[in-house]
Amino acid sequence: MNTYRLESRNPFNSSAVYNILKDIITLECRGLVYDPNRCAALVTTLSAKIRNKIKSLQFERYRLVVFVEIGEKKLQGLQLVAKCLWDASKDNFATFTFQNTSLFVSATCFGIYQD
Repeated sequence: MNTYRLESRNPFNSSAVYNILKDIITLECRGLVYDPNRCAALVTTLSAKIRNKIKSLQFERYRLVVFVEIGEKKLQGLQLVAKCLWDASKDNFATFTFQNTSLFVSATCFGIYQD
């Protein structure tokens, strides 16, 4: 009997990942005032917390790429772009953006399928 599977039993769920991004970023950044030194360290902490929480969902055969950006909110415009080459039927992503009067936080997680 052939048991080799070509697809994941637990595929990347972008809505579940979005909820994790939203919960962690909102909890950690509510009331935060922009400070370049503190925010530089916070980016690393947030990325690790997000990655560990998403790993607990055990998406089978998926590599996770998480990145967080924090910037001071002034009167500027900002556009964040990520370009990827991937399989549109299996790879996916989720992103969440938070802002208050002082700063913005953008968090993205890519779920890249591995054969």
